[in-house]
Amino acid sequence: MALNEIITKIKSKGYWEINIRPDIYNSQRIEKIKIKDLVRAAVVELRGWDYPHFRDSNGDPYPILNGIEQKSDWENHIEFWRMTQSANFYHLLALREDWMGDLRYENIWSR
Repeated sequence: MALNEIITKIKSKGYWEINIRPDIYNSQRIEKIKIKDLVRAAVVELRGWDYPHFRDSNGDPYPILNGIEQKSDWENHIEFWRMTQSANFYHLLALREDWMGDLRYENIWSR
C-alpha cells in the first residue's frame, strides 16, 4: 500500500498523531546509518505488538532521503512512523478499537 493511501486510511477514523522533536533543529543531529539501531534500541514491547512497530510483512523500515520510515497495515494495527537525522520522530497510528469491527474473534468463553 502506498504511503498516501495508508495515511488516508488511518485518518478515515480515530487516530493518534505523535511528533517528538528536539527544541533546537539540527538537520544532521544523527548519522543516517545509526538511525535504525537507535529506533530499534528504543522499541517498547508489550503483549505482542511493539512500539513503534519495527517490522512487518514488508520487513525492516526502509530508507528515505534523510532517515527511515515504516508503515504497517495488519488487521487493526494500522500505522506509519518516520525518524529523521534531525531526531524528529513522527508517528501516525489508527485507534485499534475503531478497526475491531473488521475482525472476527472466536468467543473463548463459549467453550
